[in-house]
Amino acid sequence: MPSAILAPERPEISHRKEAFAALKVTLEQRSEELRGAARRTLDSEDMPNPEYDRVDIRIDVASIERESSELADIERAIRSIAEGTYGRCVTCTKEIPVGRLEAIPHATQCVECQSKSELPRRLTRGKREWVR
Repeated sequence: MPSAILAPERPEISHRKEAFAALKVTLEQRSEELRGAARRTLDSEDMPNPEYDRVDIRIDVASIERESSELADIERAIRSIAEGTYGRCVTCTKEIPVGRLEAIPHATQCVECQSKSELPRRLTRGKREWVR
């Protein structure tokens, strides 16, 4: 039985694979940082303190919510690396440029699709209802 001859890997594909491997390490490190910060916040003795200002509590809650959301995004990105779908826009399926992924490793959309999805929010700043 003849062995299959494989075409050499294109340099841009090889570069993306290397970049994705480095980005996975970055995502995993950030994930650990966020988990550590959450543990420190939960273990903090300041939280039950009656002198703890309500504003401080709201800031802590907002910070925890933001970090939890980022952690979920990071975990989703790590899963997509394992599934082989990392680096593809979830909207248009085009490749997300490596430079964008280096800036935002958990990005799920290309700049064009991200801009389109944010347009309703930009048009209606401060309003509850989005314009479609």
